[in-house]
Amino acid sequence: MLNQISVIEFVLYLYQMAFAAIFTTPFIDFYHANVPILDFVSAVLFGIGTVIVHFKIRTRRGMLVLGWFWGGITALAVFTLPISSYHYRLFVIVPVLVLQIAIGLEWIWGRLERRVPTRVALAMICVVVGIIAPINTEIYVNRMALLCRYGVDVQTQRAGAAACFLKEHNIRDTEVIIVGQYNDMHAGTWKSFEYLNESLRFSNSFPEDEYDFRPFKGKDIYLLYIPERFFERPVIEAGLKELGEYETITMCGEIFGYMTHVRVN
Repeated sequence: MLNQISVIEFVLYLYQMAFAAIFTTPFIDFYHANVPILDFVSAVLFGIGTVIVHFKIRTRRGMLVLGWFWGGITALAVFTLPISSYHYRLFVIVPVLVLQIAIGLEWIWGRLERRVPTRVALAMICVVVGIIAPINTEIYVNRMALLCRYGVDVQTQRAGAAACFLKEHNIRDTEVIIVGQYNDMHAGTWKSFEYLNESLRFSNSFPEDEYDFRPFKGKDIYLLYIPERFFERPVIEAGLKELGEYETITMCGEIFGYMTHVRVN
């Protein structure tokens, strides 16, 4: 891209993308929320507040707000890549965005108070706040706080869900063999296994491997299957003693794997 446009044009483009993250671009990375940082009503109030603050640039308060806003935009968005990460990097300026929204709302309140009775003005402000509150509650609670926050690839989702499953079931001081694939979840690449389960020892069983459990003779071990290889269970576990029913690893209503507990005779 830099080969086609000047550096100045590229920097302006990055500023454009930073503002798009606030107003129009969906919040996808890490949170997968199909909304920008500000809703439409808040964005209008933010615009009013920003104009007012720029007119007060010579005051200390104005300089503080503008320095926080433009400094955050420049340091955390324009000087960082990738562009898709702008949303969560700009969390640092969310307080000042809210402050500018409040300034815009205060300006509207002042204009209304001069033209209509105080009760009417207060009712109109309450209507505006009453619109903003449920919109943002739905966004931040239903679309973000309760959403599964993983990387965009299914392998990372599976590794995270499986590692959490092992930790939550308090499985300790034993062997866990991950029946996976090179291009899917497996031990070694996804460090969430070791990070969340320091006492467990992980190894892999790939499709081309022979199922040799002799190193674990006389031990109770766990087999962790990716969904695509669970059908191989009768062959893999032939000659092993089951120590209970297999368990399904799910998160957010999606099956990420299966686990069995067996004894190697």
